[in-house]
Order: sequence, then structure tokens, then C-alpha cells
Amino acid sequence: MGKCLVRSWGRPAGQYKPFGLMPAVVSALIVTCSHVLPASAQSNPGWPSIEKVTQKLERIDGFFVVYVDPRDGAAFLEIDEQRLGKDFIGFSYTENGVLEGGHFRGSYRGNSILAFERNYLSINLVSRNTHFYFDPEQAISRAADANITDAVLAALPIIAADESEKGAKYLVEADSLLLTSALHAVNDGGPGGWLGQISDDRTSYREIRNYPSNTDFIVDYVFAKDKPRGRASDAIADPRSVTITMQHSFIEMPPEGYEPRLDDYRIGYFAERVTDLTSRSAAPYRDLINRWRLEKKDPDAIISDPVKPIVWWIENTTPIEFRDAIRDGVLAWNQAFEKAGFSNAIVVNVQPDDADWDAGDIRYNVLRWTSSPNPIFGGYGPRFSNPRTGETLGADIMLEYSFVTNRRVIDQVFPPAGAVATGLIADADFNVVDEPELERGEIPDQQSPSVSQLRRWIGWAAARLPGGNDSDEAPSPDDEAPVSTGEKDKLKNLGIAIRTRPNATTASFRDSGLGFRASGDGERSGENGNSPQSRQTLPADGFCDFANHLSMQLAFGRTALAAAGASDADISRLIEESLYFVALHEVGHTLGLNHNMKASSFFGPREVHDANVTKGAPSASVMDYPAINIAPPGVTQGDYMNTRPGPYDEWAIEFGYQPGLPNPDADQKRRDAILARADRRENAFGNDADAMWFAGIGVDPRVMVGDMSSDPVAYAKDRFNAIDAALQDMLDRYQDQDSWQELLGQFASIQGQRAAMAAVMARQVGGVYVDRRAPEQFDDGRPYVAVPKEKQKAAIKALGETVFAGDALAAPDYLVARLQPQRRGFEFAGRGNEDPKLHDQTLEIQRAALTHLLDSSTLTRLTDSMAYGGDYPVKEMLLDLNRVVFGSDLMGKPNTFRQNLQVEYVLYLRRILGSGHYDTISKSAALIAIDDIQSRMGLFDFWLSAETRAHRKHIRLLTKGV
Repeated sequence: MGKCLVRSWGRPAGQYKPFGLMPAVVSALIVTCSHVLPASAQSNPGWPSIEKVTQKLERIDGFFVVYVDPRDGAAFLEIDEQRLGKDFIGFSYTENGVLEGGHFRGSYRGNSILAFERNYLSINLVSRNTHFYFDPEQAISRAADANITDAVLAALPIIAADESEKGAKYLVEADSLLLTSALHAVNDGGPGGWLGQISDDRTSYREIRNYPSNTDFIVDYVFAKDKPRGRASDAIADPRSVTITMQHSFIEMPPEGYEPRLDDYRIGYFAERVTDLTSRSAAPYRDLINRWRLEKKDPDAIISDPVKPIVWWIENTTPIEFRDAIRDGVLAWNQAFEKAGFSNAIVVNVQPDDADWDAGDIRYNVLRWTSSPNPIFGGYGPRFSNPRTGETLGADIMLEYSFVTNRRVIDQVFPPAGAVATGLIADADFNVVDEPELERGEIPDQQSPSVSQLRRWIGWAAARLPGGNDSDEAPSPDDEAPVSTGEKDKLKNLGIAIRTRPNATTASFRDSGLGFRASGDGERSGENGNSPQSRQTLPADGFCDFANHLSMQLAFGRTALAAAGASDADISRLIEESLYFVALHEVGHTLGLNHNMKASSFFGPREVHDANVTKGAPSASVMDYPAINIAPPGVTQGDYMNTRPGPYDEWAIEFGYQPGLPNPDADQKRRDAILARADRRENAFGNDADAMWFAGIGVDPRVMVGDMSSDPVAYAKDRFNAIDAALQDMLDRYQDQDSWQELLGQFASIQGQRAAMAAVMARQVGGVYVDRRAPEQFDDGRPYVAVPKEKQKAAIKALGETVFAGDALAAPDYLVARLQPQRRGFEFAGRGNEDPKLHDQTLEIQRAALTHLLDSSTLTRLTDSMAYGGDYPVKEMLLDLNRVVFGSDLMGKPNTFRQNLQVEYVLYLRRILGSGHYDTISKSAALIAIDDIQSRMGLFDFWLSAETRAHRKHIRLLTKGV
């Protein structure tokens, strides 16, 4: 059946006029004669016939028959009695939106099993609970419905009915389901109810599409707020009225024949969460991985084409010059599928310019491109599936043009002037420094919301959806002050400003935070949806910030190559490899793979630059967030990034997609043999929940973003050498004569890399290597091993040389003097003074390391790890840190950058003493460190400069009485 497009002209939701009576009136009249009948025995109490009610309506045939009133756009569903109680799949996604409202084009919002059930005079829409399994052979399975509930999302009054020998048909109004938040919580996108309320008289259907196997409703939800607080971004014409366009699809259950596959913790697949409540196992999990249905044309062949391949379409919005690289990047997955026995598993086509189908049609898997004013991602590869089996039914990939243009680099790396002081910047884990207005859902009047704020709003929305914290309140800053009230008052009297979050790294250097995070728990980091079955999570499932990360890496790569005098061909190769990489990564998500942040630790810091060794895969998986592989001075450039799946990817595809064997025992034996290869270095795995995204998150430094090689400290030192080389030649090779904006962007990319490398090196301290192999695969049976002491001390030494030294983060004065942003209108008025603020930037990079080194979890872990083999006590670590922060200045003059660092460090130590987050061992060690600092700041310093003496007095004042 062809689709029918219907436009509505704005009719109040809930008003129905095709037969002259409101449904509520009809229901009130007939309830008096039917209230004694059970729902299953309910007969027709006198409803008019469907034909009579719909004679002036337009009929749209398809999976569900839909009627539309051409006069006011009201929609009605015809439900056959045979469909009652029969499951189908519900799927919702945002077709268009604004980030302030928590919506952006292509975001998948809900995926669940639904069913219509009759309840007296209404038809209920029920969302099934699919999270549990009961073995039917066990008697306890007879209590399978105990303390487990489905969700009744809506009760739709029956307004007409037909009865025949084939069974009854019922007509229900659809607007109260689809034009409200009944089916999906649309208004969940911002704290304080920023969007306002759905406007009944402005919300309407944009289109209704009907096909034999699915019915799609595209709805324009118009939110109204009479007195919006603050100012919206330029993406919103008027904040009093904001439109969010969503598509809700009702999809027929797929045919039988798909074989579900159980998840395994050693390989990273997205999965349907299922718990076996009849199992006696300590881990009674029957999670079903998400994967496509692939069946061999020739089941007896070792390698065969599939009966039905996975078909991708490149949307006609894709820039023509990118299409070949995107296509080849997607097709590169076919080599991994050969490990699973399939040839040509993936096919790629290009959508014709005159195509009669829309990219939003869920029957097509489309690589889509957008160019948004405030993009929250560079690429995004979600999929929807059958929650009962895990079978993937469809997917899209959203790619942002800004990924290639790098126009967001400056905004993400440099905060607006004074942003930290005014509380306009969210820290890396979305705890905000002094943001009372944002906490109330307000945006300060003087400027549009920053990308940091928009990302935080998305994080807040994600955390409160199913799987999140289910709170209707916006997140607030940590309400326990890191310094006691008395101590804060004393310091305030000295004119010393105390940040209320000692462990918060501001988002001014996103690459030091290195990702999007709604919460510390990967499983709870935000599920997009309304029903209990909604499973799209941020970032662990559904949301991917990889292309944004890669965009930042690409910006540095371009800067480094340009400064080195690279040819246009070299830079073109860099961009081409980045397109391959982003296509490989996002398609990997649609194949079911989640992130593997440990894969970049496969090669050594020198062999990773040897293209003859890496052979197009410097990371063992395309699902990692590695550093761009720029060779340091004196080393021949190798692969910049992956242009093919790595060995881990091939292993994962073999596990997930190799067809099952008819004999269950033989199939299990083969599965065990595949999983036995988990002990190979190239198959190391750690996902978002393991990654050390931010200070206090994660424990294994090998599961990190923005790193590269098996020796990340050595690699980071090489990166600092590459940065120093680039800084020397940047200005000489600068070509843009229109403004200095591009130079500012190049410098921003360098500062972002510095912060990233600082964070990578710091993560070694307090680290614990985590091994998730099965017990039988261990030689010594130790899944937890503290990072060797010599590696931790080497990391602090490297930080002292590259991050904490007085001139470590310097830049030539002739370069800094030209870091001028291009003026646009009156933007500077709301962003503070425009002059370069290298001291603030330098301190933020240093904080990227300090926030981890002095985080309560890092210090506690140093102590705890000594119970299972660790040998680096907190006291020794802090004294080592004292030496790199103060050591070279005992007899000399610390420059202004070192003065800032030393004061900041002392304040951190004081906060440890005053905070309830730290254990007693850490506090005692902090006292030892402060005593050591006091001994270094002796009173006999009359031979030093006045500035140095004042600085030392400042330090003594801060440590006095401690």
C-alpha cells in the first residue's frame, strides 16, 4: 500500500466533530447500561456504526486503518478484534527539534512492545514488560506475573463499532494518545519545564503514513510559555512557541525464525536486559544482544551471501565529495562479516535526488546529514529492535556537517570570558558551578545558552527517563561544600574565592573530559523513552559523541600538519581517513557494538606509527575514542586513524553473527571456543561504564578516551613534543588574511590536546587494571591489579615536565598577541573582555590533571589497592606531587603560571581536610603534604623579589593554622 500524506491545520487536541458529539458525552450515556458487564463479555451498548461515523472522513489503509477528518485534522484508529491482545512494536524518534528542549533530529526516543486491550467501553494501549524470563518447566513460573506490571499508557473511548461473523471492529479517537504526552513524554528536555506545556490548539499531525507493516504518525508538538525566562539560541524564532516534531510508528512484529543470542560480558554488544527469575545462578542474566537477522543463501558454504543483506542508503543531503569515503567506510565492515561466514553482508546505495521516499521512512536505513546551528553531536548511530528477541529492525546514522568544518572548536575549548566566575560553564560531569538560574530552568538574559548548557540539559533529561534517576527536578550542584563553612568564611575574609566543586573540571576543555556523560553509571546514563521498555541510553546506548570527539582530534591534526608544512594531499588523506573512521564507528553501533575504550592500548608507542604494522587499524577497534595518531617530530607518519575494522571488531562480529549450529551442544562448544580468545591482547574490552571519562569515574587507565598505545604516558609526552613543534611554525604558515579567527581555532585545538594528554597521564595514578576474563582464563586468578608503582610515579614525573613546569604550557608571545576572535555584532558584551587569557587557560589544563590526582576516589583507591598488591601510599603520592608543583622554585622565582598552580594546589589540599568526601587516610596525608609545603615556604626569604615574597606569604597564609 502506498503512503498517504495528511496535513492538519491546527485543531485543538481532544475536540472531535465528525459526528457532532463529544466522545465523553457518548460514554456517559452508555455507561449506565453496561457497568455490570465484565470487559470480556461486553456487547455493543449502542455505538453507531463505523461507516456512519466515518462517512465524511478520509480513510488511509495500512497496518492500522486510520481515518482523518479533513475539516479539522482529527485522527481515528480502527482496531480489529483480532488485534486485541496482539503485540506490536512501538517506536518513537525526533524528526526535528531544538537542543534547549532536549530534542535533535534523529534522536531515538522510545522502543517498546505494545498491545491494544479492550476494557469495557475503552481500548487500552498497554506497554509490555519484557525484562524477565521464567523457565516454563519450573513450577514457580506459574507466578510469573507476581510483582511485575505492564503499563497502561492510555484508555481510548470507543466511539463506533461494527460486528460481523469475522469479529468486531472498533473505532477510537487517536488524538488523546498521539497529540499529548500519553504515548511518549515529549516535554522532558530541560530543567524547570523550559519548553512549557503542549498547546492543544497548535499541536497537530504533520503527516500520516501507512504501509502494510507499519503505521507512522508525524506530529508537530507546539509548546507554549507566556513568559519564558532568559533568552533562547538563534535556532528558536520565539521562545514563547517552540515546535518539536516527532514520529511515532506502530510496527508489525517480525516473522518467526530469528534466533536470539545471549550476551557475554567479555564482548561489547548492546542488549535487551532480561533477568531469569527462576535461575539459581549468582548472575541470572539472559540479556539478548541486538543484531540484524542474517541468514546464509547457502547454509552449507563456509562463506555465503546473505538471503537479505543489511542495506544502507546515503541520503541525498550528503556532500558529494564525501560520498565515496562514507560508502567505502561502511562497506569495510564486510571483511569483518567474512569471519562470521558472510560475504557482501552490507550493501550501500545512494538516495536519488528525485526519490519518492523520505529519509525518515523507517523502512530504510539511512546515513543522514544535517548542519545544525548548535549541534550536540558530530555523529550518532542508533537502532531500534524487537525487545523480546534483540533483533535489530532498523537504524539511521546522523552526521553533522560541523564534524568536518570544525566550526565548534573554539566554543568547546575556550569558555566565554568570565564564564567560570559567572557560573555559565558546566563541569565535565554535568555538575554545575554556581548556576542558580539554570537550576530553575532559566537562561541568563545576557547571552544565548552555551553548548555546555545544552549538553547538560540533554544529560538532565536522559537521567530522569526510565533507567535514570526518575527525578522531575533539575540536577543541582553538590550541596556538600568541599570546605567547611567556617573555613570558607575565613578564606573569604582574605579575599580568596572558593570554587564550590573541588573535583569539577570545567567544560572549557571538553577533550579533557572527553565525552558526553549524564551520570557515572553507564547503565543508568540516560534512557530515551517513555515506557518501561525504552532502552536507548546516553552514552552507553543510543547516544554517541564519537564524531564530536573526532572533530576535535581532526582540528588538531590539521593544525599540526599545516604547521609542519604538509601538502594538500596529506591533509586530504587526513580528512578522508576521518570520514572512513566516523562511518565505521557509527555503523558499528547499528550492528550492535558498544564502545570499546580499551582497544587503543594494543600497539606500542612506536609501532603504532608504523603503517606496515597497523595496516589501516592503529586501534584494535573502531569503537574506541582514540587520540588522532599524529607522529611526533622525527618519526615517519603512519595511519592517522582506522580505515578498517580492527581485530577486536572481527572477533565481536564473529561472536554475534556466525549462524548457530543445529545441535545445541555443538553450538555451545563453538561459542565457548570463540569466547576463549578473550585472553588475547587485541581482544581487550572495556565500555563506557568502565571508562575514566572524568575524575572519579572508572578505575582502569587503559579504558580511557583520547589516549593511544600501550604506554599512554610515553605517547602523551610525544604529543607534547608535536605541540611544541606546531606552535613554533603556526604563525609563519598562517594564510587567512581576513581575520585571526582561524588562528584562534588552531590554538584552541592545541590547548584541547594539552588538556587531553594531561588527563590521560593523570589517570595512571590510583589506577587499577581490570580484567574481565572468565576465572578459568587467568594464570593467577587476579582480575584486579594495581598499576605498578613505577608507572604511577613516572606519570607524575611526566606531568611535572609537560603540564606543571613554569614554561610547559607556554606559547610564543607573538602568537598569543594575535589570538583575536572575529567580532560579530555585540557578542563581546555578553562574553566578557576579548583579550587572550592564557593564565586561565593554563590553569584549566592543569586542573585536568589535578582534579583526578586529588579526587577522593583516587586517594581512597590508592589506600584500598594496598590490600591487594598496591604499594603506592597516598602520603608518598602527595609528596611526589609537592615536588613537581614546588620543587624547582625553592630558591628561585616562580613565574605567574606557577604561582597560580601552587595556590590552586594548596586550596585543593585544604578542601580535602574540610570535605566529608575524603577518608581519614587521605586527610592525614594532606596534612603531611601541607606540612611539607610550609617547610618549603620558610620565613627567611629576604633575598627574593617582592613579588616572590608576597606569593610565599600567600601560601603561608593559606596553610596557617592547618
